[in-house]
Amino acid sequence: MSATATNVLKTVEVTIDVFADSMPEPLERDLKLLDAWELSRAARFATPVLRGRYVRSHALLRRVVAGRINEDPASLRFERRCEQCGNPTHGRMRLPAMDAPKFSLSRSGPIAVVACGPGPLGVDVEFESRAHFESEVIFRVSTPVERKRLMTLSGAARDIAFIEMWTRKEAVVKALGVGLLLPFSSFDVSAPGPVVARDGAPPLTVEVFVVSGAHVAVAVSPGRRIDLVGLNH
Repeated sequence: MSATATNVLKTVEVTIDVFADSMPEPLERDLKLLDAWELSRAARFATPVLRGRYVRSHALLRRVVAGRINEDPASLRFERRCEQCGNPTHGRMRLPAMDAPKFSLSRSGPIAVVACGPGPLGVDVEFESRAHFESEVIFRVSTPVERKRLMTLSGAARDIAFIEMWTRKEAVVKALGVGLLLPFSSFDVSAPGPVVARDGAPPLTVEVFVVSGAHVAVAVSPGRRIDLVGLNH
């Protein structure tokens, strides 16, 4: 295997798309890519803007994943099964093939981020403007070490530090596929080096990027290369 092919196998691609809400109605070309489950979810959104963001983000996901495996985006058939209880009505989407790449999708306002590559991996995005949380929230989602650091800050500095911590933790639980079953206050993301969120969990490296006023956190296995591609901002 060539060095180039080896690098591709080890690379997690992170694609960021910033939406133009001036044309909120979903585009026909995006709607044609979605399956019945995705279309039914899209129909539940109360406004055209929110519906358009959902459709565009899932169309983006399909294009990114399909590009990775050289398939038609509309032909992808995702499984939706909870990794904890096996329930098919909830849980993150995945491709059924054992050797299929892993992927993770996150949305916040008019921005969507898709990470795709070898697993485990998870991605989260949040805008700084959404970071105004009170001290009791900090207490519930941080470890004592993280809390001590946050409480020494104030104003915008604390908001930014909090949102970076939050996105890191979201990316970790997404990579592990455990969601809210793993309390944020039970693991620390402030120390240098890989994060081990709980006994038996694989170590994860978490990197944070700031794009278009949003914090993007990506959790991957140590040694994976993270490439930002397809930026639109």
